[in-house]
Amino acid sequence: MILLAVQFQSGPPVDFPSVKTLVFGHRNPDTDAICSALAYADLLRRTSMPGAIAACCGPPNLRTAHALKTAGVAAPRIIMDVRPEMRELCHRDPVVAREGEVFFEVYGRMRQHAIGTAPVLDEAGNLCGLITLVDLLQIVFEEDADPLKSRLVVTSVDKIRQAVDGAFQHVESPTEVASMLLMVAAMSAKVFVERAGVYPAEQLVIVSGDRPTIQRPAIESGIRALVITGGHQLPDDLLALARAHRVTV
Repeated sequence: MILLAVQFQSGPPVDFPSVKTLVFGHRNPDTDAICSALAYADLLRRTSMPGAIAACCGPPNLRTAHALKTAGVAAPRIIMDVRPEMRELCHRDPVVAREGEVFFEVYGRMRQHAIGTAPVLDEAGNLCGLITLVDLLQIVFEEDADPLKSRLVVTSVDKIRQAVDGAFQHVESPTEVASMLLMVAAMSAKVFVERAGVYPAEQLVIVSGDRPTIQRPAIESGIRALVITGGHQLPDDLLALARAHRVTV
């Protein structure tokens, strides 16, 4: 005889308290399946699981009903389906992402609550999508076959500032959402100019340390934004050049 014990820990589909263990025999219950479920549930209640309840997947046949009546034992609870229902899975206060939020913030929230998927809500609180950790992995491990696609992000410079916990020295159209191309300038100035020249300057977001030989040609080409790492700032002459070329810093 094979017995199955199923635990419920949330909104019950049947009328018993929140934490219960259902004990089943096999799918088409005969006398031994029902009697075994009754006996095992009784054993569990007397030992380790006070909430154990005998159950079966259908009504007892005539022979089993006669045996139960003769023994003065009530028949097990009939439960035809133990698949989880939406009311058992849904949380009243779910972890959500808001449309337009920086993914880094949402990722931190998902890590804090140990979840892999979060619903995305619009300004009115309506569901407009789902975000998953798999989505992030697909971005991070994008194939190198298309270098343009691997650099592309659709965002605003203010969202970039939030993601890197930075501050503006100069900003142009901070909330305008557009397609941008990220490029880390970890190379010589000559190589940088050659590589950056392949892409549309007005879409480029260049990430650089305190390297004026990189910053000056980047600004002069009219890039969309310059992100300076290491807590450094542009000197006054380059900042004036950035303002003249409408480059966000």
